[in-house]
Amino acid sequence: MAPWQPQPQEEFVPYWTLEPGWDTALQVRNNVTGHDLTVTPALRVADGPEFPLKPVTLAPNQSVPCR
Repeated sequence: MAPWQPQPQEEFVPYWTLEPGWDTALQVRNNVTGHDLTVTPALRVADGPEFPLKPVTLAPNQSVPCR
């Protein structure tokens, strides 16, 4: 098995709407077997500002909603 050498990664996911009546959730999952994974999610609005959320550390195969 190759040694564990995590590297910073970015993933961009389109965010749909904040219209009244809609409920939206962001969920992160650790698919890495045998290692914890720390994720720092952020929300970026259409006109540019970015809002970092609290870092989340996940155990292997764990998923959690980001708040």
